[in-house]
Amino acid sequence: MIKRSLGVLLAGTAAVLLLYFVPERKPPKRTRYHDMVDSAYTVLPAAQVDSLKLLEKAHGKLQGEAQAEALLRAAARWEKVGFDAVAAERYRLAAEAEPGLRERWAEAGDRFFSLVPGATQDDERVDYVFHAIYCYEKLLKIDFTDYERKIRLADCYTDYQGNVMQGVVLLRQVAAADPDNANAQLRLGRFALMSGQTDKAIERFRAVLSKDSLNLPARVVLAQTLANSQDLAGAKQVLKEGIALHPDSASRQELEGLLLQLGPDPGK
Repeated sequence: MIKRSLGVLLAGTAAVLLLYFVPERKPPKRTRYHDMVDSAYTVLPAAQVDSLKLLEKAHGKLQGEAQAEALLRAAARWEKVGFDAVAAERYRLAAEAEPGLRERWAEAGDRFFSLVPGATQDDERVDYVFHAIYCYEKLLKIDFTDYERKIRLADCYTDYQGNVMQGVVLLRQVAAADPDNANAQLRLGRFALMSGQTDKAIERFRAVLSKDSLNLPARVVLAQTLANSQDLAGAKQVLKEGIALHPDSASRQELEGLLLQLGPDPGK
């Protein structure tokens, strides 16, 4: 009886270990990118489909650097035939194959980030934003000084997820580490306006112009903020200074139009 019980116990243990260590035979989870690939195969010329299928089959059999290189070749081909979203996903998979390379995550994140404005459906936009966030967060764990991507990550949080404070925290980190970063200062100024901190916003806009007098967005929003604060003289001065710096250009015309909207100077 004891031997029989021991045999049953060992058999059960072996079964558990088998289930634990043997890979699952379930098919991989399908994503929208699988559907995109299938859709592409139905509309592209046969020669292109055959070439793409070979590339897809190739990277599926490789690992590490070799797999990453094969995925990058596939990404370039998908991009060439006009399926940018599939290409972006291949860039992400290439980053997964070589997770320690910052440039892989940067490329993948930028690809998804560029897709967001053109998304026509909410679920599509959410998917691109999620992937961009994922890639940028992976990148910043490797290189936290990539301020350009940190700002883009902040944009994902604030503009597309409604997580304003999470984005603002990132922008403040950039501004603290790089006070001359115009993009971070300008965005922080706009958020300061949203929260009613007009003086703080004006301070940030002026800080941008002090380093880059030709920064048109900063000049325009500073003039508008001053005008809304009933400082018409200050707003006009900001616009006149910009007009002098932008002779014979579309920027000059925009500034002149804004100045005209503020009305004539007193006594004229």
